[in-house]
Amino acid sequence: MPYAIGVGAGLVLAAASGLALSIFIAQSRRTGPEFVLLVAGVSLILMPYLLPKMHERYFYGFELASIALACLNLRYLPFAVVAQVDGVLSYLAFESEIVMGLLPAALCNTFLVFYLVLDLWHGERGFRFPKLAWLGFTASTAGLFAYLLSAGADLNVSPAYMLAAGLATAMTLLLVKESRCEPVDKPGPDALTPTHGQ
Repeated sequence: MPYAIGVGAGLVLAAASGLALSIFIAQSRRTGPEFVLLVAGVSLILMPYLLPKMHERYFYGFELASIALACLNLRYLPFAVVAQVDGVLSYLAFESEIVMGLLPAALCNTFLVFYLVLDLWHGERGFRFPKLAWLGFTASTAGLFAYLLSAGADLNVSPAYMLAAGLATAMTLLLVKESRCEPVDKPGPDALTPTHGQ
């Protein structure tokens, strides 16, 4: 979009999101280190994601916070791993002029923003370790890096690039989605008590 419109839209979205996040925190009854780090992580990725004129270095705070969050709760391990991969993909554009890694990094950051906000909104979630999702993410990410490093600073959008970037993005979505599971409701003490007439 035109530059002036993009800057204006980004400022409005960031201000509205910051206000909504502040109201949510003020009204929340949750406390503890995990909640504080989760809120910090959401803020650290949401603000540079929405604000205009942001660069890859502004996501560095989230990359560090995600590691601390994963140490507190393994549910956030995929977020930490994906954040590091996205960071390296974005740094390649400025260190080695390999700009083709920016698109998959931006798409994967979109998934991180969505699922972190969703997790903050819905509260506690269970965790599982989806081996196939981790395998697919590792293989597709390795393939994307191999393609980017072999292609160098070439801007040609080839079918091989589309395949590598698409697979890496899809596996990121699958990994983040499959690692989170809904809490299982445990039956209460009354669940085993026969009702009248049974």
